[in-house]
Amino acid sequence: MATINGESYNWSQVKVLIDTFPYAEAKAITFTASRERSMNHGIGSKATSHSNGRYTFEGSLTLSLADVESLRATAPNNDLLDMAPIDIQVAWLPKTGVPIAFQLESVLFTEDPLTVAEGDMDIPVELSFIFADKKSVGI
Repeated sequence: MATINGESYNWSQVKVLIDTFPYAEAKAITFTASRERSMNHGIGSKATSHSNGRYTFEGSLTLSLADVESLRATAPNNDLLDMAPIDIQVAWLPKTGVPIAFQLESVLFTEDPLTVAEGDMDIPVELSFIFADKKSVGI
């Protein structure tokens, strides 16, 4: 893929903002939009048309355990799985060019895992989530 001015996006240009917790430092974020699609058949063995179904959105956010515990403190009963929906903004801020930003709307955490191992200097926690929509936003 060609780049403008020879610059590619990298992690140092990514900013992640969690609406109820603006100071958390994300270690990683992934998100996926999926849509049900199918081919329709009629007479003959080949498809005659196609159909589009519902969208689904899911992802994961990796934070340090310290940030997860601070986020947990804002949740009802200290339970991340009981939190009200939040929005997460993800932006790429290149040194040159036009910024790209998305807002993940109505994010709900679906898992609250923890893995700790001997020698850990920082404990990353990957929180899986679902969300209602992904929208482009201006910066």
